[in-house]
Amino acid sequence: MVERDETKSKSHAPRGYAPRGRPPIDDILTPAEWRVVWAAQHGLTNTQIAKKLSISVNAVKFHIANAVSKLNVNNKRELLVWLGAPKASAVNEVAIMSVSSKLQGIGQIARTVSNIEKSESWYKEVLGIEHLFTHGSMAFFNLDGVRLMLSSEQGDAKPESILYFRTEDIM
Repeated sequence: MVERDETKSKSHAPRGYAPRGRPPIDDILTPAEWRVVWAAQHGLTNTQIAKKLSISVNAVKFHIANAVSKLNVNNKRELLVWLGAPKASAVNEVAIMSVSSKLQGIGQIARTVSNIEKSESWYKEVLGIEHLFTHGSMAFFNLDGVRLMLSSEQGDAKPESILYFRTEDIM
């Protein structure tokens, strides 16, 4: 019987070289799987996810299949309504938001538009809303203390609004 030398590194990489492959992670899903799951849960199709993350549609399907298996859900439909967050997420640091934390009003409204230039012009000139600044495919306006953020999506942009509320502290 050959005895194993326990003093040697457990890595199979030669000395001076890093071990090959993905480093081990202390979470149920890999970062890539989390990104794909979140995108799917926000209504993106496999093709849209692939374009947004610059990966192939087959890679998206692979990550979805891995997530379905790891999370013990039966199919993609169940995955889309599964609630979870990475271990390192702030969501996992506090189980329940403090009862004393009250919403204090709307802090920002985010809108998706198909053409940022035309939308920026319409909000400024037609509606007379104070324009704060524009950066790339985003334009920001002041709605009497509430920030309006317009963002332009390429391709199949669907109009939507997201409300961000002010709060004292979410921890």
